[in-house]
Amino acid sequence: MTLQEALFAHTDALCEPVCRYGKSAVSIVLEKILYPYLLSNKKRYAGMFWLRADKPDHLHMSGFESVRRDNCRFMSTVVGEALNRLMVVSPSADTDALAYARGELLRLTRGDVPHDQLVITRGYNKAAKDYANAACQPHLTVNALRERREQGSAYAMGERVEFVMALTERNISKKRNAVKITDRVEDPEWARTHNIPLDLDYYVQKQMRKP
Repeated sequence: MTLQEALFAHTDALCEPVCRYGKSAVSIVLEKILYPYLLSNKKRYAGMFWLRADKPDHLHMSGFESVRRDNCRFMSTVVGEALNRLMVVSPSADTDALAYARGELLRLTRGDVPHDQLVITRGYNKAAKDYANAACQPHLTVNALRERREQGSAYAMGERVEFVMALTERNISKKRNAVKITDRVEDPEWARTHNIPLDLDYYVQKQMRKP
């Protein structure tokens, strides 16, 4: 009997006496098993999703960057694939996942990641006046830049604002620890058209190292 088969068999066996002991209108039934299981904190976890003992259904994730919409596509892809490799029941799973992550980090630092995969989005759901710290909101900064450069080009309320982290004239002369996030943000199309280099160190330090 495999570990997965044992988990299903024993879980089913445990549900019946628990329900019998604590009689109520609510019964306990086996829904799914997550194995292997990685718990980062209370609301961040991942595991292979088993609905039956012979094979996993899919990788289930909650709270990680691969399922969050406010991270760039590159980060979502790397986290998702690294977790997929890590969750495979194999003696080399951890080394395979680490090798993959290192390879993608090298691609990023070499500048080999396509520009569009480093675009970050943020929902534009309320006006600047409704924020206590509007000056610190990167999506509001980019929206204001778009409108100043071309009237009528700003995003409308309810849309998702796209931006990249770039080495702009607003931050290039400042000390690294004095640069705010709003100094780094730039409209993706503007950065591409004007050959503004992306701040790859930001992506490494803030997105790859602290996913």
